[in-house]
Amino acid sequence: MKRGKQRRLLGRVPEPHFWQSSLGIPPQGATRDEIAPLVEDAFLETLGDLAWSMFGEHWTAHKAACEELKKLEPDGLAALARFCAGHFLKRLPKDGITQSQLWDEFQLYVARMNHAYQDEGALADYLKDRIGKPGWQDFQRRLVQTLDAKESPEFRHRFIFCAFWDVFPLPLRFWADAAAAELLTSAGLKTNLDKVRNFRKEFRLRPRSPAIMKRYERLPPRKAGEEGRLAFGIDERAAGQHGLTATLRAYRKFAKLPDASKS
Repeated sequence: MKRGKQRRLLGRVPEPHFWQSSLGIPPQGATRDEIAPLVEDAFLETLGDLAWSMFGEHWTAHKAACEELKKLEPDGLAALARFCAGHFLKRLPKDGITQSQLWDEFQLYVARMNHAYQDEGALADYLKDRIGKPGWQDFQRRLVQTLDAKESPEFRHRFIFCAFWDVFPLPLRFWADAAAAELLTSAGLKTNLDKVRNFRKEFRLRPRSPAIMKRYERLPPRKAGEEGRLAFGIDERAAGQHGLTATLRAYRKFAKLPDASKS
């Protein structure tokens, strides 16, 4: 993956929207192979926007941590973009793909992937551009059918895993697998150690060593009626080795943990 992708995803405001850019597709259309790089970039931008909508406020509030994040390439979201692009391209004809057909199918595919994390702003902007143009009624009908259909839970799990891998306040790539499984469970996913390892294998992702978050465990409440507790095992030295001192300090605020330098 080319360097500089991460900077494009951090609080990026695309001007113009990617579907408004001139792609150079001839009137008679292009082949799957010709548009494959465009599709992968479009998925990366879309997934990056969704991930940033979840965690961007945190990084924007901690500028030193954000500068550290800019040095990390979004390998989780890039892998998911390749995964989505591969499945999406199989739905298109081998040739004769026009620009309008490409973006219609792209928006329908993104809407179908996961309703809960659909970027409503981008979809609304696309509809403003699309309304009244040739094929509008058919596209509108298909969109309604797509939004009424059941979402794909496995995509939701993959997206959250890859978003957490890249832009969680302490990116998941710096967590031990067992700790990552506990974190994802606390985020509402029914996951376990095997699933975390399977996702890493599927996307060919390697955690950074040594891990910063070595332990993240939910403990039972001390007394009846009390909430459960979290136990953390943080390697401060590892954070320094990875150049993530500011990131760890910001994460402590996010997780409401005491600053180690003051303890």
